[in-house]
Amino acid sequence: MDADDDFQAVLSFVERRYGFATSQYSKKYLKRRVDSRLRRNGIDPEAYGEYLALLEGDDGEERAELLDTLSVNVTSFFRNTEVWDRIGDVLRTLQAERSFGVSAWSVPCSDGREPYSLAMLASDADDISTRTLSIRGSDIDEEALERARAGVYYQRNTSNVESELSFLDDYSRYVERDDDVFRVRPTVREMVHFDRHDLISDDADDEYDLVFCRNFFIYVDAQFKLPVLRKLDESIRSGGYLVLGKTESIPYELKDRFDPVAKELRIYRRR
Repeated sequence: MDADDDFQAVLSFVERRYGFATSQYSKKYLKRRVDSRLRRNGIDPEAYGEYLALLEGDDGEERAELLDTLSVNVTSFFRNTEVWDRIGDVLRTLQAERSFGVSAWSVPCSDGREPYSLAMLASDADDISTRTLSIRGSDIDEEALERARAGVYYQRNTSNVESELSFLDDYSRYVERDDDVFRVRPTVREMVHFDRHDLISDDADDEYDLVFCRNFFIYVDAQFKLPVLRKLDESIRSGGYLVLGKTESIPYELKDRFDPVAKELRIYRRR
């Protein structure tokens, strides 16, 4: 087989053995991620047959590393601060309208920084009730979920946690710092429930007032974007909100389902 055939064999193995729906992600995205695992294992570029042999004889360690690499896991606290300035207003509007409480879902949530940002935003506002706010964070990556549940983050050259938290006047109320280690305080961690959910293969299983699905669709093959967005549509209550990434938008087929609240920030309200 040539390199393309070997690469496809790797993808087929991952989908069949690990249950990761590679066929629904962009091939360019998958190739970049798989190539990074070849480099980390000292395998020559495009020697996908050799990498497949490694996976077939793997005891689980490379499987975990590969799935972590394939998962969409780029995140930060209060990513795109101008979006979070508006989310406070969204929460106030929802709480004024929903006497039974407000539920929010962050998916994919990666290592938990997005749902924790929501919890801290609500906790920091005197006019937003945290007692009536429930937050769920979901991801396909079990290791990312474990990091999210632990709520421990490290200051690195590629992750300036202190800068991310500077959105808040005094982040120390919600995050304890010990040198380059940042620990989300228990009062914030207890506000968020984390679980595994695959946006592509799993069905919408609940209804929410606020759904974050940011920067996911840039990794998904074009033909699967609309089906996933239809699932998200099903998971949002009438009058609820959907927040997408800044390069993403509601497709034509769903234009009659959502009104733009802040189109430039990709915040939409379900009709």
